[in-house]
Amino acid sequence: MVASVNAAGIPYAVLPFDETSNRKRSGFSDYGSGEAEYDVNLICVNADQLPVFVRFAGTAFLRDRYSIGYWFWEVEDFPAEMAASAELVDEVWVASRHAADSIGRSVDVPVFCCPLPVLAPPPPKLTRSDLGLPEGFLFAFTFDFNSVLERKNPLAAIEAFSRAFEPGEGPKLLVKTINGDLHPDRRDLLAGAARSRPDVLIVDRYFSAQEQRALSNVCDAVISLHRSEGFGLTIAEAMAFGKPAIATAYSGNLEFMDERNSYLVPYELTEIPPGCEPYPAGSRWAEPDVAAAAELMRHVVDEPDEAAEKGRRAAEDIRELHSPERRAALVTERLEAVEGKRPFGVAAARAAALIAPPRTPARAYLDVPPVVSRRPSIRAVQQLVLRLIRSYTRHQRTMDEALVADLDALRDELKRLEASQRGLLRRIATLEGRAASGGEE
Repeated sequence: MVASVNAAGIPYAVLPFDETSNRKRSGFSDYGSGEAEYDVNLICVNADQLPVFVRFAGTAFLRDRYSIGYWFWEVEDFPAEMAASAELVDEVWVASRHAADSIGRSVDVPVFCCPLPVLAPPPPKLTRSDLGLPEGFLFAFTFDFNSVLERKNPLAAIEAFSRAFEPGEGPKLLVKTINGDLHPDRRDLLAGAARSRPDVLIVDRYFSAQEQRALSNVCDAVISLHRSEGFGLTIAEAMAFGKPAIATAYSGNLEFMDERNSYLVPYELTEIPPGCEPYPAGSRWAEPDVAAAAELMRHVVDEPDEAAEKGRRAAEDIRELHSPERRAALVTERLEAVEGKRPFGVAAARAAALIAPPRTPARAYLDVPPVVSRRPSIRAVQQLVLRLIRSYTRHQRTMDEALVADLDALRDELKRLEASQRGLLRRIATLEGRAASGGEE
């Protein structure tokens, strides 16, 4: 998004928010002015973490500014507790029409589709040998265990590959993952699916940004049999390098994939089972046709000239339709529309009611200074006593502050629950209205 704003010639400042569990080792240097001196905020923090950000930045960060949340979501139903975060922004931007449909039904602020630009820098000079990868035709699939294994659906990719090729036939499948150590049961499930196939390679470790780009460049094709995607950036980045892509014909990846520039796998919509949080059980996502995917994998290997042509079209489409320069027009158009919404600061007022902790009696107690006598002899005794019990009073103050913080957090959580309830009631009212008008829901 920085690249899009930069391409539009709009002055900007980037303020990092690092209160996350991510590794945070990727290099980044384009901070613009680096100061919060502009009156529009584009907050690239997802809905579930937005309250954390507002507490971190303070509601003053929203005051006299127009705040836009840039959110991702992958399935049809947007949870009420996430929808409640719309109270903290003036509008929401999303990376795909798929996400816009879901979020737009659940929030009371405007929602606009502004897909991510796809950056296509020159490919790194790293080779397969540098990455520890074998020679021969290589399919690649990458995902983060934190992104929910059931949604990313690597088991289907392994099954399709196993149907398409006999062991030792030549082609190989690389499943590149991270954070398997945080999900040992899912990691073991993935390892078990590949146990009988030495031509399925699982690599669970972080790559640098350069190594990740190199992987997209040195593989022969990418596959993603996801059940849902908010956008599908890893697919798009491989397509930017001219790689033929096989993917489920559903959700956010359709922003940049079509029958002309890629291989789309048919699917059926199915209910999300329990245990796939944060995705709500009973909502829907896609079940890709594994047999059809296997045929496409076979086809890409058997028809290399056609596959190369698909890859050429993919790179051309990414370059011409999804560059920062193309996104700059969307950003400029939206920011010009925002100008007509002054005065700014509506979200700040809502956020102050939901997030900002008022001065509580307990917190006021913490600020009461010790009583000091005006008589020198008594004051000296008081100071001596205070020195003697200093370690105790420090410990007591630490405990008091922790108690106050817990009370503040409890109050904030109660307000969040109230906001979630309001969002849920709005959703119920919408569904009841559809039902009354004869809709299927």
